Amino acid sequence: MASYSDQWKEIKKTFEKDTGKKKPGETVMGFIKKGSGLEKSLAAVDAIVKDKKWDELVVAQKNLTKSITAWVEAAKSAMNKDSGYKNYEMNVNSMINQLRGLADEISDLAKHNAGNQSVSLEELIGKTNFALICKPIVTDSAIKTFFSTQKLFVNAATGAQDGALLHLQGDGQARIKDYNGHLKDMTSLKGKVAARTELLKYTKAKVSDMLNAIGKDGLLGILATYANYQAKALREVNKQYADTTQAKLAKKAAAPLNAGFDSLTKVELFLDNIRG
Repeated sequence: MASYSDQWKEIKKTFEKDTGKKKPGETVMGFIKKGSGLEKSLAAVDAIVKDKKWDELVVAQKNLTKSITAWVEAAKSAMNKDSGYKNYEMNVNSMINQLRGLADEISDLAKHNAGNQSVSLEELIGKTNFALICKPIVTDSAIKTFFSTQKLFVNAATGAQDGALLHLQGDGQARIKDYNGHLKDMTSLKGKVAARTELLKYTKAKVSDMLNAIGKDGLLGILATYANYQAKALREVNKQYADTTQAKLAKKAAAPLNAGFDSLTKVELFLDNIRG
């Protein structure tokens, strides 16, 4: 994940690209950059997150809040006083909103790393992350249909039953069962309080297990192996796998798996920044 300083730099670059104006620094908005201490505050937060010195984050987060408040007030003042920026009110407001989004993330890190010894999972990682973990990914109809339809696991070139493909189907059904078991375990934690260290350790392990169940060693990997196998069989009879019903259904099943994998990966990265 990019540092908060780098994310802020990208926000400013987008402003410059979209407006054709220099990013805050030289004109009437120059005092925003120099006077707010925003870049310094973000750099301090980045250093703390990198070294996981969570005891220092609460103070750094408070300093950042002051810097952001100063920057936002200056930005709004610039829009009112400088005619060159009045035409870009939407763009400046976008910068403000994105900056506040970064501040919210940092505030969450500070809050979740300064909690009590006994907490609920929602308190430890936030309701949004808890919802992402508990989203029932493999119940998507495309996934269920693909792995429960045996005729899709015949050789696409010959139409005959194929032991290797049937084995893939069995692996897929086993992975679905694994994922659903882990999902049930996580969902059952809703509202329950447990020792912070053990709860975090357990959650990290479960999220890792869920990622394995749907990732390259799980359902997505099975779909990739399936595609390669069928494509090779069809090439031998001068046919294209991409044109087949099997390919279209496999692609449809992969879409929610990829989306779910991305969501769980985001949670995993967040968990790495939580103190047990």
